[in-house]
Amino acid sequence: MKKKQKKIKTPKRSILFLGSLILGTVILFLAIFIPIQYTEKYNKNKIIPLESETENATDLKKGNLSLLKDFEFRLSCTEYQDLEMKNGQNQGYATFQFYIYSNEQTSDYRIQNAKVYLSLAADWIHFEKKSSLYTTTIYSTEQEARTSRKQVTLRNLPDLPVSGGLPFVTVGSLNLYLYISYVKVIHGENKTENYLIKVPYKTYIVGARGGIEK
Repeated sequence: MKKKQKKIKTPKRSILFLGSLILGTVILFLAIFIPIQYTEKYNKNKIIPLESETENATDLKKGNLSLLKDFEFRLSCTEYQDLEMKNGQNQGYATFQFYIYSNEQTSDYRIQNAKVYLSLAADWIHFEKKSSLYTTTIYSTEQEARTSRKQVTLRNLPDLPVSGGLPFVTVGSLNLYLYISYVKVIHGENKTENYLIKVPYKTYIVGARGGIEK
């Protein structure tokens, strides 16, 4: 007489186990989906500051104002008005002043054709406001340079802070970018220097009238 084979009983999956499985799947999906959404949003709205102005610049050096060694570059924001939008138009504006004068290194060569562009920009909201081209002289003394300083006002700035279009993303300020180009003449040879300088809001706002109210 054949013995009956015993069936192996498998434990029934509990509701808690199924809930944990579903929750784990959801968390895994969000862990993959959310970073992709943020990355796509950021890349879509990322600004390349002064892109058209620098597209033909050779050996473009990027950094802060300390990169400039061939002369002294002085920049100040005199006023920043963060105003509410009116009739669908941005109303904010910022005024900057700058001047350039010689330092000890400048005596070793001549500086010609100094050109400056300014830009206020922010990623996430794809915003940039650029100035026109400014040409300036490299003055011998700071007093002389300050007397002939340039003044630039950038208008139609957004009312900040503003949402970046996704949860937990807020744009609270605009960075200032400077494209500075000039020709350095050494022993009769010309060398063009190109710099893209970034100045954070917390740096340029010091001493200015107004500012962004958080």
